[in-house]
Amino acid sequence: MSDSLEIGTGFLISLLAEFGADFCSHGNNWNKKCNKSRTRKCSDLLTCLLQVRQRCAAESSRAAARHEREVHRLREELDRCRAELRDEQERRGGSLDAAERARLLQKVADAGAAKRRAEEAVRSAVDADRQKAAEIRRLHEDCRVEVARVSKEANVEIRRLVSTFRRPNYVAASKEY
Repeated sequence: MSDSLEIGTGFLISLLAEFGADFCSHGNNWNKKCNKSRTRKCSDLLTCLLQVRQRCAAESSRAAARHEREVHRLREELDRCRAELRDEQERRGGSLDAAERARLLQKVADAGAAKRRAEEAVRSAVDADRQKAAEIRRLHEDCRVEVARVSKEANVEIRRLVSTFRRPNYVAASKEY
């Protein structure tokens, strides 16, 4: 299950490189400020995505461990009931009275039913984990789209400002900082 949740640091590094590479070509102070802002936004989005992934993975592992402990406990109880039945049969020489045999068989049946319920709970948890993984993938795609949108807007703004700065009648001293 954790493999489906893995986003991968290589992907995150390539995403940051993709969004940071085209801001460094002009080399003036404004581009550096814009690049820092854009990098900060990308970093915030990626940090948020990683936190969601970590929370989901931790919650999934806790739920799986909880269900595994319950299944293990029920298996031990079933084995104990079977051993008790065998011991009682041996003690009585295989001649259990009908009431005692029915009581022990009922305990075995109850333990088997509890085991089936626990296995169903584990299947439900696995399905819930799959749904969470799908939600994480959807959030990842939404974040990727948002990062692409921010990148496109930043590129348009950079081009607009660079063209403003390159006009022959532009005077840098007239701008307030």
